[in-house]
Amino acid sequence: MGDSLKLSAKWAFFASGRGSNFSAVMNQCEFKVSPVFVTNKKECEALKKAQSLGLDVHIMDYKSPDVIKGLSDYLSQHHVQKIFLLGFMRILPASFIEPWVGSIFNLHPSLLPEFPGLHAIEESFKAGSDMGVSIHHVTAGVDEGQVLKRTKVINSSEIPSFTLEQATDRIHQVEHQMVVDFVRGI
Repeated sequence: MGDSLKLSAKWAFFASGRGSNFSAVMNQCEFKVSPVFVTNKKECEALKKAQSLGLDVHIMDYKSPDVIKGLSDYLSQHHVQKIFLLGFMRILPASFIEPWVGSIFNLHPSLLPEFPGLHAIEESFKAGSDMGVSIHHVTAGVDEGQVLKRTKVINSSEIPSFTLEQATDRIHQVEHQMVVDFVRGI
């Protein structure tokens, strides 16, 4: 990619698990300003990936009474402009979200408003519903923010031809491309 395609917004990526969507963004996007990484898990693959890339990282300590103030201070000190929750498995309080309205996004593995919250892939699969991926604004309500992008991945009529593992893999493949396209499009 040439310099004209480098992303100028200062991003913070939050993740708690494998970090496959975070890795997709880091592998396929160029940033003029190095993003930062936030996690709530001291032992997760996403953190290892961020550290291997030399990113500045912040590990949230939920035992600390000032955990949210510490996070806010960290993001402010690093001049973060946009936040993307990529498998961040913690609910952030409204007091944190409010100042970020319009600049904080979440990736969710269902066609919102259907199947918000945890286990969305399993629930949509068991229900025999259309399966897909949504990117939405983060609000105080879990997966209630305005949907910005939604992609159907598996039609309900196709579900009997998939195992849950196959459907999950297909959802993850689409997620990777969606997050890259979304970050590039901001």
